[in-house]
Amino acid sequence: MFYAAAISTLGVVALGAILVLTRGLPGRYPKPVQVILAAASDYHEPTNCEQKGQFKICRVGPTSIKEPDILFWGDSIANSMLPAIASALDRTRQSAYYFELNGCPPLLDINRPSTPDCREFNSNVLRFAVRSKVHTVVLIARWALDAEGTHYGDEPGEFVSLQDARNQDPTANNHQLFLLGLTRTVSTLIDARKRIVLMGSIPEIGRAVPSLLAKEHLLGGARFSGPTVAEFEDRQRFVRHTMNALHAQFGVTVLDPASILCKTTCSLELNGEPLYSDNHHLSTRGAKLIEPLMLKAISQ
Repeated sequence: MFYAAAISTLGVVALGAILVLTRGLPGRYPKPVQVILAAASDYHEPTNCEQKGQFKICRVGPTSIKEPDILFWGDSIANSMLPAIASALDRTRQSAYYFELNGCPPLLDINRPSTPDCREFNSNVLRFAVRSKVHTVVLIARWALDAEGTHYGDEPGEFVSLQDARNQDPTANNHQLFLLGLTRTVSTLIDARKRIVLMGSIPEIGRAVPSLLAKEHLLGGARFSGPTVAEFEDRQRFVRHTMNALHAQFGVTVLDPASILCKTTCSLELNGEPLYSDNHHLSTRGAKLIEPLMLKAISQ
């Protein structure tokens, strides 16, 4: 079933050629292609969680530590970074609280209609963070999607519209609301004497990387490259501006995964292993590359 789904992803046009190359059976994919396609199911979620009403409190890192002093807060991009988060915490013998909601960036009192529980979730996490003894809060999200409202490349999806829950101003655009929401989050945490780390954007690819690489491996032809650094910077221009402004105003730490994942172009694979599980979530291999940034994020 897994490989049948993978073939469907590769497209009807490519199906005949793939079946010829694999002698009619998807299970006969060469080992390198099996490794590539396995990345499509390489997704992580926290396992050490406690449900308190509608609020789920998770922890990552050594369980022997009673009171974590680090908190991770983000959307599904945070889940894709879990291998790096867990490894960094284990190496430094630290523990962290972990809060994640798919499609919910940590923008305080900003509604995202496609994620109706987002505002309440963010309010609960912020309240928990302020009242806890944590000294460092790491914020992670697919920032450009929310700042721009548009998906990247060939990725399908409707426009992501942000709304201010405090002031229903129909003239406010995503840029204004993104800046407003992130500033609210950061300023409230700063007032509570927390150290803030903004984890910058993971490069978006615009196409599902595992199926793309598998198709290239089986069919040959021109290789697809990730976005150039210039394309990445163009997409992230407002996000960069916002984070730099928050650094200047509040002294937050800004870390940049693209400094590792992009050279001239943003990498799709390393030694035959995809760095992404789809078009914007890191695979375990990709997450491990940014572990040095996680070590910086949780440093005292």
